[in-house]
Amino acid sequence: MNILLVRPKPHKESINLHSMMICEPLELEYIAARVEQLGHHADIVDLILEKQELEYFLAQKKYGLVGFTSYLTHVGIVKDLSDRAHAFDPAIVTMAGGVHAEVNPDDFDGPGIDLVMHGNAMTSMEPLLALLKQADLTDPETRAGTLDDIRSTIPGVWQKGKARPPFETEFPFPFPDRSKTGKYRKKYSYSYLSHCASIKTSFGCPYNCNFCFCTCITQKNYFERDLREIIEEIKTIEERNLYVVDDNFLLRRERVLEFCRLMEEEGINKTFILFGRADFVVKNPDVMKRLRDVGLHAVFVGIESFKDDDLDNIGKKSSVDMNVKAIETIESLGMNCYCGLIAMPNWDRSDFDNVIKFLKRFKNPIINLQPLTPLPGTACYEQYKNRLVVPRKRHELWDLAHLMIKPLKMAPADFYRNILRVYFKTSVGPGMHLYILRKYSLEAYLRTLRGIVTITGQYFKMIRESRA
Repeated sequence: MNILLVRPKPHKESINLHSMMICEPLELEYIAARVEQLGHHADIVDLILEKQELEYFLAQKKYGLVGFTSYLTHVGIVKDLSDRAHAFDPAIVTMAGGVHAEVNPDDFDGPGIDLVMHGNAMTSMEPLLALLKQADLTDPETRAGTLDDIRSTIPGVWQKGKARPPFETEFPFPFPDRSKTGKYRKKYSYSYLSHCASIKTSFGCPYNCNFCFCTCITQKNYFERDLREIIEEIKTIEERNLYVVDDNFLLRRERVLEFCRLMEEEGINKTFILFGRADFVVKNPDVMKRLRDVGLHAVFVGIESFKDDDLDNIGKKSSVDMNVKAIETIESLGMNCYCGLIAMPNWDRSDFDNVIKFLKRFKNPIINLQPLTPLPGTACYEQYKNRLVVPRKRHELWDLAHLMIKPLKMAPADFYRNILRVYFKTSVGPGMHLYILRKYSLEAYLRTLRGIVTITGQYFKMIRESRA
């Protein structure tokens, strides 16, 4: 069977970083590797980078299954693409997957999408494809019966009233098939690193911050891939730069040191970025130095706030003092610290003033500042669901930039304006332009500049609309 795997292009109303950086669709590369292992053929289409429409690619081969990966902001887009696939060929089976489908599969409910994958996709593909392969999908009655059988018998495929299967904590599957995205790979990047591949070495996070969607995906489970297997995968990656997409790579000191030892032993020369918690950085400066010596370039730390009260309210189990020490440790080793921050609904202008002062104490404050967004499935959503100002069905606006909760002390337009002010006083100020040009490349600078212009324009549009 021929299978087309599609990453959708975001809705024009969604604010995202794709104008600045695009990561490879690792989840689709995993699925492609798995279905090829099972004797089928898979193609990947990245609509973020394509100029052609979906129908152009559907015409290239006779596809039996078209699968779409999706975040919350893509729900409406995926429904539309699924309808278009059926209009092109009514025999095509369409399937939605990805992290949002796993946690909130009912968002995809409707006549347009045939199947929704809400757990253990790699395991589920074998019985799913076996049932599809033996069915005559051109016969409407047979097709409907086969889809009903798939929904009712395969635990990972969603059906109304069916419980989500337990999250599997083993991963005995082939490496992602990066050849399937070969035509796009020169366009994949992360932050200031151009030509950047992605790799996942662990799943989940043992912490329980109440705003975090990651633990919802893995049902609060955490497990790690074997390090030697990871090293073997890294050796197959052509790109010099790596984005480690683990929710929290910096967890176990012994594992991180073993990773460093293996990287050194194998003579692997890569530059990489990863996510980690502030407390690990502060408690293990020697480990951070070892990571730097084997290629670590930057650490993304969710510092979330410059106020301890905010950190307590979101269950971060950290402190402002710990965050400061972590940033200083990372910078003292010559690495960048990317700071994730949340603008809380009760902030006023003085809070934005203070976060600017807080960030300016560091050498190169690179930030991602977002208004608090209670994502469906999280404890934060349950806490704030009665205060939401954007309907759940406006999926494209749940982009971690639009306000989901009305600010308590500022007009929405002023809130957006102050978020922009923080950026332009820190990460995108004149000093950072020079820093990027000197440390990276003209390509990275121009890509970043394009993103700044695009996203600033989108913020100005939000400011205008929120005044109306």
